[in-house]
Amino acid sequence: MKTLCNLSPGQSARVMAIQASTAIRQRMFHMGILPNAQIALERVGPTGHPLWIACQGSQIALRLGEAEAVLIIDDVREAEAEAERASATTDLDSRGDQR
Repeated sequence: MKTLCNLSPGQSARVMAIQASTAIRQRMFHMGILPNAQIALERVGPTGHPLWIACQGSQIALRLGEAEAVLIIDDVREAEAEAERASATTDLDSRGDQR
């Protein structure tokens, strides 16, 4: 499973889930880090943490442990998969027209 730590600065993804204690999960929810929210990694501190993210119009700094708890879906891969599905549907539609 990919986490926020797997992103490089400038990349974005969508939050899938937050695997953390109730207190940390609640804190992230209050900051706007929610499932299905769009999130972008802005920059990383010189020692690898904190991680500065943009989420729902806010800029937030997360500790490394907090960032590791944020499970993500990589939008680039998902977009490619969607494009493949759309292409397959178009191919099926065009084949149906030829029959």
